[in-house]
Amino acid sequence: MQALSRRLVLALALAAAPALALQIGPAAAQEAPEPATVPELVKALEATYKDVSSLRADFVQVVRSPVAGEQRQRGKVQVKKPRKARWDFVSEPQSHFITDGKQMWLYTPASKQVIVMNDLSQAGGADIGVLLDDLGKLDQKFNLKLLAGGGADRTRSYVVEASPKDANAKFKKVELAISRKKYMLERVTITGTMGEVTELTFSGIKLNTPMQDAEFSFTAPAGVQVINSGI
Repeated sequence: MQALSRRLVLALALAAAPALALQIGPAAAQEAPEPATVPELVKALEATYKDVSSLRADFVQVVRSPVAGEQRQRGKVQVKKPRKARWDFVSEPQSHFITDGKQMWLYTPASKQVIVMNDLSQAGGADIGVLLDDLGKLDQKFNLKLLAGGGADRTRSYVVEASPKDANAKFKKVELAISRKKYMLERVTITGTMGEVTELTFSGIKLNTPMQDAEFSFTAPAGVQVINSGI
């Protein structure tokens, strides 16, 4: 049960990865008026970060579940447009979640298994992929709200709440925390349909560093069982 939960959580995270390449970047050369609405914020993000093609960052993932309690892990993430991502969890139990945009590999060395997803639309995170991969279409499938107040964190960050319009979506809502000064995506918080909350916090971001496509593919080592799955 725990392994399945982790796979679903990271499927969401992998689908969310394009947001990093779209939204994290240096401050604009000239300070623009502060956005007052979601459309204004989205427009500013698109204009500022359209030339960001890749990134590397450290992350901390915290999963809070009514059943399993709190689980905390740390790792490193790489993202390359279009839709390539690699999440390497360095704390135990180590795991690797890799996608080339067409396939996804979920590898846990301790279990000597790799789960291969050949149809990412079935990975449980397709809706979030739509949410973050094309900012210009946010309001077509999501109810959006620009949150204000409610704590010191929101005095230094924009917090956008996105709730899916589709009643069959795999999550209830997503919150994106974006710094006011540099438009850096600091945190993604995903609330699942069963009340579980996944929080991803990013640091040590490096932009437009060279990356080979081979870094976003996976070949199972000898002795590792390959499981094809559509979950």
